[in-house]
Amino acid sequence: MIIQVLKVGGNKAGGVHSVVEALLLLLESTAEPIIPYNLHNVCLAAGSNYLQCKQVVMQLPEHRKNVFLYLCAFLQETLGHVTENGLDAKTVATLFGTIFLRDPPRSRAELSSRSRNNQAVTRKKANFVYHFLVNDQSDLILGHSVGEILFANTVPSKLEGLHDDDDDDDDDDDDCKH
Repeated sequence: MIIQVLKVGGNKAGGVHSVVEALLLLLESTAEPIIPYNLHNVCLAAGSNYLQCKQVVMQLPEHRKNVFLYLCAFLQETLGHVTENGLDAKTVATLFGTIFLRDPPRSRAELSSRSRNNQAVTRKKANFVYHFLVNDQSDLILGHSVGEILFANTVPSKLEGLHDDDDDDDDDDDDCKH
């Protein structure tokens, strides 16, 4: 269908659901999930604690961390349009939890024994991702929270000339006269 639309043109409708579906398919097709298999159990154990989840994400290789955080930012943006798309954070967390935290390949015997625990594992995956859908991640992306960045950019200009030590002001004036 996509090729047909590209060849002959067509209705550009589809919107966010089409983008999310394409994204899910792309992420499912990668050899290894965004969260590497070696951190899978750590993420499941941390899923109930947001700070532990953040610590796990900080352990990711830089490129994986960036992809995870930017995808979560994209998903947060889509959740901001709930009236138009009908998506909610729990549903998105469940969908993307199974993608970000794909199970490692296993034998058929292991798969049948794990099917009993599947709901609990799916819920833990969703809990892990949910934290990143409902909380601000700018401190992880930028190294500082948005509030810190705004504070750093606006407050110093307002505080100019309020130094307690007059000698520092004189030194600054001398430096400016060069």
